[in-house]
Amino acid sequence: MHKTGVKNNSKIDETLKNLKKLLNNTISDTQGNLDLDIQFAEIISLLKISIGNLNYRIEALTLILSELLKKNEFNQAAVIYLQYSNKLNEYMQEIDDSVMKLRETFLPDTKQLNATQKIYQSSLENFEKNWRTQKKEIQDKLKNLKKSVETGYDKFIYQTKRDIEKNLSALKLLKNNIQKKFSKFSELIEQKKFVDAEKIIDRTQHRVQTEYDDQKERIDNLPSDVTTLLGDLISKWKRKLLEFRTEIPKLLKGVKEELYTTIIDDKVSELRRFSIEIEQQLSNLSSLIERNMLIMAEELYNELEKQTSNEFNKQKRMLKILSPKLNVLAEDLVKDWQIELVNTELSIKASIKTLKKDLEAARVKNGISTLEDFSNETSEILSNISELLAQEKYTIVEKNLTKLKNEVQSEIQQNKLVLKAISQASQTEDFSPEVKDNIDEWKVKLNETERELNDSISDLKNEYTQKHIPHLQKKLDLFIKQNINLLNVMVDEYERSAWNQLGSFLDNPNYKIHHILEDKKTVIIQEFKNKDEHIQLVFARYENYPLKDKIELWANTLKKVQNRFNDIWMKVIDLTEDKDLVNQIVDKYYEIAQPAYGYKVPIKDLSESMETPPDKLENLFVDLISNKVISGEIDPITKVIVLPPRVTPEEKVKKEMIRLRCMVCNLVIDPSTERIIHCPRCNSPAHHSHLIEWLRIKGTCPNCKQRIKML
Repeated sequence: MHKTGVKNNSKIDETLKNLKKLLNNTISDTQGNLDLDIQFAEIISLLKISIGNLNYRIEALTLILSELLKKNEFNQAAVIYLQYSNKLNEYMQEIDDSVMKLRETFLPDTKQLNATQKIYQSSLENFEKNWRTQKKEIQDKLKNLKKSVETGYDKFIYQTKRDIEKNLSALKLLKNNIQKKFSKFSELIEQKKFVDAEKIIDRTQHRVQTEYDDQKERIDNLPSDVTTLLGDLISKWKRKLLEFRTEIPKLLKGVKEELYTTIIDDKVSELRRFSIEIEQQLSNLSSLIERNMLIMAEELYNELEKQTSNEFNKQKRMLKILSPKLNVLAEDLVKDWQIELVNTELSIKASIKTLKKDLEAARVKNGISTLEDFSNETSEILSNISELLAQEKYTIVEKNLTKLKNEVQSEIQQNKLVLKAISQASQTEDFSPEVKDNIDEWKVKLNETERELNDSISDLKNEYTQKHIPHLQKKLDLFIKQNINLLNVMVDEYERSAWNQLGSFLDNPNYKIHHILEDKKTVIIQEFKNKDEHIQLVFARYENYPLKDKIELWANTLKKVQNRFNDIWMKVIDLTEDKDLVNQIVDKYYEIAQPAYGYKVPIKDLSESMETPPDKLENLFVDLISNKVISGEIDPITKVIVLPPRVTPEEKVKKEMIRLRCMVCNLVIDPSTERIIHCPRCNSPAHHSHLIEWLRIKGTCPNCKQRIKML
């Protein structure tokens, strides 16, 4: 690999060496024309290779000089150029000598040339012409490179001079700006913009140090060969930089001293103003305690304690932050500030502590007095409640007793909390014997008052309970009766509706009786649950009363109503499930019954025909007849059934259609396609949707005018 420089130009040296050797061999040897042609061609080729190597060396020199000039290494560039140019001139001279020797060897007599020599002459002339051109280009390039080295050096010196002058101007400008900025610095301090002032100083210090470091680095990096030409200017630059490094820190130090002195004076003045304000507020606190305005006094005391703690902590934090800076410039002032801060804090805290003792003593006296007043007021309230109890105003008595009990508990608890806090304070602080005796007295009175008031409330509560029980039992009896009656009415309505629906179901196989009965059953069961939950809440309210018999009464009565409803439900469901059997029994009855005998059929005969137990038949007809599912009668003694004559299906449909006329719209209801609903009071039919809408608006039956619930 080729190395930069002129130490080893191996390729061109080797080429020229081979060229000389070949020329010498050609001169000494006698060869044929063919050998001479080959040697001539080889020599021309070696000459061209040598010229190519010269161009490579020019390119290498150009690259090396370019890199050195970029780094401002002008001395090195000049040395390299001189070495390369001398060597290249030597190479060009060797090529010239070789060309001359080639001409002498192959063209000794230019006047008498044979054909081969003419060819040699033509080739050599072309080569020489080309070589002269390339040689001139190489020489021009060397001149240009020399000029670039010299021009670059001149430019560098000029630019270095300008840079030094710029640095000197920058130093002067920065110095003037700093002096101008700090000429009005006192105004900023007078406005107490201490934070802004300190930031300005810190930024200026940083700017000064940065500028000094940058220019110092530039001086250190100046090339040594520049010193000879710009020595005076560089010396001036160093001197001005040193002056800048000395004068500006002195200026900043003086400004800092002014700033920190002002800060200390301001903090001390602030501390003194705060001390005066606190003394005034302490005087106000003392006045409030003397006038027994303890709530306001306690609020003011808490505010003072918080305010003083915050202010002293703030001053201490500020002192801690500023001390490392201030001790260097104003150590005596810092000590004075610290001493005044400590003394002021001790003085104010001592005054607050004294007033706190006075406040606690006043609170103890006030607590005893307030407790006595509360006890008297409570006794008066108990007397008023006792009078209300004698007047049997039980609701008001119960309400007032509950309220009074809560108030007594709250007041006693509040007294205990205050007393506990004061007792703990008395153990750690120096309270007077009188205050400690008052604390003990307050404890005794508080315990006595709590016991007496609780006993009085308990006695009155017991008296209220004893007198209220008979009254409460009557109210509960009435309450239970009203709710049971409401449930019975619902069951009655359900029973009437169920038997009405059953009649339609027995006649019409498509009638949706199960859906209707299930919906109503769900409503009634939910009502049972609602009533029970309501009454259980009432019982829970009086859980301390002897109401066990009333609870059992409600449970038993509710159970009876539920059992009655379940019996009705099961009876109707059984009949719906035995629909085919019921219809068969009725059909069999009309087969046996004779008009001549007045349609009288003994149950025994019907039982034998149907192979059904007589008891079951009797119960079936009793339910159907008594609930008007069918018309007729049954003799309870003779067990004879009498039903009216049977009408034809056409007549029955006609009669049913006449009977099934909506009492809302007065149109006939088709039970096969329309849903029928009956009034639970008068059993009048209606379209389901029509009656529901009517009840939503009116609330009463269109026929009997009785109020009924939504169906």
